[in-house]
Amino acid sequence: MTYTALITACGKAGEVGRAFGMYDEMLRTGLEPTNKTYSALMMACAKAKGGAQWERALALYTEEMPRAGIAPDTVTDHSLQEALWAGRQYGKCADRMEALIAA
Repeated sequence: MTYTALITACGKAGEVGRAFGMYDEMLRTGLEPTNKTYSALMMACAKAKGGAQWERALALYTEEMPRAGIAPDTVTDHSLQEALWAGRQYGKCADRMEALIAA
């Protein structure tokens, strides 16, 4: 089983901390995350109670993905939107949509 699959399973179970623990372990072993990995983490953030992890999802998108040299795709864009929406960050959702449309 891959780390991304484990991260996805943790996220679906609402285990955000475990999902990020798997991510940290993945990095320690020298494996490189992919768009799917980041999407799974952002979806885990979206599942957090009350959308409390939206800032973490945004940091993945704006800081960690660029640092890893990974360009967003439609799935990561959608996953970020889910996390922002869950966190009731409607203005940020609208801003992201405008940026996507303009691109």
